[in-house]
Amino acid sequence: MGNDAELEFLIDTGAELTIIPAAFAKRHDIPLSDKMRTAYSAGGDKLKLQQTETIDFNLGPTEVTCRIWVSNHICEPILGMDVLLTLNASLDFNDGEVTWNLRRIQASDLEGHPIWAKGKNDCGLLDMEPVKLTGKPPPSTKQYPINRAAIEGLRPIIEELEKRGVIQKTKSVSNSPVWPVKKPNGTWRLTVDYRVVYKQVLQTGFYSED
Repeated sequence: MGNDAELEFLIDTGAELTIIPAAFAKRHDIPLSDKMRTAYSAGGDKLKLQQTETIDFNLGPTEVTCRIWVSNHICEPILGMDVLLTLNASLDFNDGEVTWNLRRIQASDLEGHPIWAKGKNDCGLLDMEPVKLTGKPPPSTKQYPINRAAIEGLRPIIEELEKRGVIQKTKSVSNSPVWPVKKPNGTWRLTVDYRVVYKQVLQTGFYSED
């Protein structure tokens, strides 16, 4: 951290923020932003904090890129939940021993991975048998009229989804109408009006007899 400087943190799962001493930040020329905030210690003391610029540092085997906080009011660096959550870190307690686990996956491991979408119409396809519904057929709602601009705006989206195998032409006893939504930039979003279908869905939830 900061010119290859090393720093030992106190892991505090009860702390919302990761904070380092201002003296350390100054000594190692860690860049600071203009963002300030006030926090409170576990003892109720008020702490004035200043946020760093985005910095890179290694935490165990993992490289971290984030912003942390600096304070004149602490002596012990605190590793809080803001950084711990980004690391998917966990503490395991077994047989009187505490083990700290960090993810070992690196950003470079994910570059070019097929899981990431490359376009706005990208989506996953499951190799599985279609779900077969039993009982009463789902409701059928006729397509209501939509203007030509909406039709032309949706046409390339539908053609692209059909080309990718996401949708296909079929005959069905049920139907839900397309509901085009115009975006602020003038393009169109393909949505479906499921209001009639939702009325057929059993509504469940938690409630109190009182």
